[in-house]
Amino acid sequence: MLIDILCKVVDNFGDIGFVYRLAKAIYASDSKLRLRLVVDGLDAFSKLEPRIDPGQLYQKLDKLEVYSWNMPKNNDSPEAYFLDPPLIVLECFACGRPDWLEAILFDDKNYEANGQPKYRHIINIEYLTAESYAEEFYLMPSLTRSEYVKKHFFMPGFTDKTGSLIAASCSEKLKNDGVKNPCLSDRMELLNSLSPGIGMTGKEDVIKKACNSFWITLFTYEMNYSPIIKALDEFSKTREVLVFAASGLSQSCFTKAWLKNNKAFTVIFLPFLPQSLWDRLLNCSDFALVRGEDSWARAVLAGKPFVWQAYVQDDNYQLVKVKAFLDFIKNFNNSIKDDVDVDAFNTFAQLTLAINSIDDPSLISRQSGLLLDFLQNYSRWLPFFTKLSKKIAENGSLEQKLLAFLQKLAV
Repeated sequence: MLIDILCKVVDNFGDIGFVYRLAKAIYASDSKLRLRLVVDGLDAFSKLEPRIDPGQLYQKLDKLEVYSWNMPKNNDSPEAYFLDPPLIVLECFACGRPDWLEAILFDDKNYEANGQPKYRHIINIEYLTAESYAEEFYLMPSLTRSEYVKKHFFMPGFTDKTGSLIAASCSEKLKNDGVKNPCLSDRMELLNSLSPGIGMTGKEDVIKKACNSFWITLFTYEMNYSPIIKALDEFSKTREVLVFAASGLSQSCFTKAWLKNNKAFTVIFLPFLPQSLWDRLLNCSDFALVRGEDSWARAVLAGKPFVWQAYVQDDNYQLVKVKAFLDFIKNFNNSIKDDVDVDAFNTFAQLTLAINSIDDPSLISRQSGLLLDFLQNYSRWLPFFTKLSKKIAENGSLEQKLLAFLQKLAV
């Protein structure tokens, strides 16, 4: 089976991060498949995968064939599509199709067999959401301008009535030795892998000490970090804290607030990490504040306490998405044995809303106290997030559900 995956890099690295993860997951499910990736942001792709050359119009990454979206008309590479035109197109996040691929896909002459064109299928893979429409639109058909080009919506989600999440990369393999010292051997291995970029090369004693700290990973959009720093400062007075500040625009916001607070705790300022190292860091962290979609899904599957910051949208629509996710995990909390009590859950909900509010001063002003309360009650929350991760994993993986659906289409 030949599958074409289309990606436009709209917001930093989230789109290509998801798409590259999807391609790897599909190959992991069936190594006999052939995948072609058409992407318009090869610069962003090369950050996630250093083997990618952003200057090449066509290249191979292991078995993955990578094409530039902006292929010039006189280039021979698109012509290869006429020899093997696409039958399955995964259009990620309604990104559309490049003109040269559109022309191939909707020209029946490219698909004629015994005078009858073959059917082609476009699967529009949408953004992750906990909103109810994810179940309503899952696998829903949609019309196109050709009777031979069929289209369906594929909705990632958190329930078994959606397309689920891409399977966890390595979180199932990690062994947790307890709340105080999780994943010690994995932490040691990870820090040794990171050491050239974070200045720890040859500092085995520093690395060993770091492994026993409470790990916090921060990856957000630009924000005022002062309330967060204040809470972490207070929390660090009761136990050793090690903060990993992710690369990006938010790192400078964090640094400014941290310096202003006299470097109250230890921080590792991360370079941009390949996707595999980023996944391992989330799996080894005790707590994470993450943004967007791809890291949100990874944090869920890591099974550790986290807070999600959604992308700010017009009219504060991000709060609709955030409240839908809070409703989902509240319902899950009510369904399990030894659930988190109402007061503690309300603290978590208010913290999440405070992180995602941009024009509610009274809520924003409570960020520090809410985060400190959440961290101080960490032992309460760890079993909950572990159960949540296992429950979502039981829904099946996105790549398996997707491939099963494609097989039903009898392509």
